[in-house]
Amino acid sequence: MDAMLGKLARKLRLYGFDTLFGSDLDDEQLLETAMVQRRMLITSDEELAERAWRRQIPVHLVSESDEARTLARLFRALKVERALIPERARCTKCNAPVAVVERERVKDRVPPGVLRMHEKFYICRSCGSVYWHGSHWSRLRALHSRVERLMEVEG
Repeated sequence: MDAMLGKLARKLRLYGFDTLFGSDLDDEQLLETAMVQRRMLITSDEELAERAWRRQIPVHLVSESDEARTLARLFRALKVERALIPERARCTKCNAPVAVVERERVKDRVPPGVLRMHEKFYICRSCGSVYWHGSHWSRLRALHSRVERLMEVEG
């Protein structure tokens, strides 16, 4: 994904999609990575999308600013399962898979109030970031519901 789509990249990781994203990659590096690793390029840059098309690299051009509509169109184009299953999520920071972890293992890594309020925690298998079902999860589920409605309506 290009550097302009960081929020979308993080959402796709939470859905469990292996999503490469980094603002340190220039356009040529993005194209080369997509070609070599046989990945789809997701971009909001029309010129970059055109370059990908010319090289026969699968590309999805994001032309919406509405996140739910963007996700619905992407899921429709890719014909992929779109379930929010935390055990399938990937780390929003480094893209590695996350795993369920015992509360005891993260007690010194989360705020005391979070530890008291939550039972289930997830940890990134690579960078060690800790996740739980906080208010961000409620917002993500609301976004997912909107995506599902758009998929039905625009289907």
